[in-house]
Amino acid sequence: MTHIQVPFGDLKRQHTALADEIAATMARVVASGWYILGPEVQAFEAQFAEFCSVRHCIGVGNGTEALQLAMTALGIGPGDEVITVANAAIYEAITAVAIGATPVFVDVDADSHTMDPSLIERAITPRTQAIIPVHLYGRMADMDAIMAVGAPPRIPGNGGCAQARGGPSWRRPDWSFWGRALPKFLPAQKP
Repeated sequence: MTHIQVPFGDLKRQHTALADEIAATMARVVASGWYILGPEVQAFEAQFAEFCSVRHCIGVGNGTEALQLAMTALGIGPGDEVITVANAAIYEAITAVAIGATPVFVDVDADSHTMDPSLIERAITPRTQAIIPVHLYGRMADMDAIMAVGAPPRIPGNGGCAQARGGPSWRRPDWSFWGRALPKFLPAQKP
């Protein structure tokens, strides 16, 4: 029997291509003494806002914080329901639970592996307060169809778009649908 070892995540290969730029940026951060917030974060926020064609980008510690801030800003809390998918990481569901809401899962489309818009209507109840599709593998969920079912003011929403930012199916950014999206940056989540 032949054994093939497939690395779980080859971040070294990804890092090698950017090593000089990363080292220079890290040296600049250390020399400035700004390890949290500061000019590097401000520059990133401005550049990412420009990339996304939006006026503002606000950096937070992680994507779960971004989800919690967005859901809290929408007034979501105990007794409310949040529609999402179960095939992505657990962040959307865990954040709903953390603020007292209940995650409601809909299945995914077999081709895109993103939220199946045809299943959303059956999941909506009077307690539904948000729809949170998750874009995966460089593919955005079918936002036009999702919005046709749950467009504001009927149901607010947010998009978890860690794996679709700038990807080939990014024909218009997720936030052009709801006015906010939550891009996350993790080494293993490539657009």
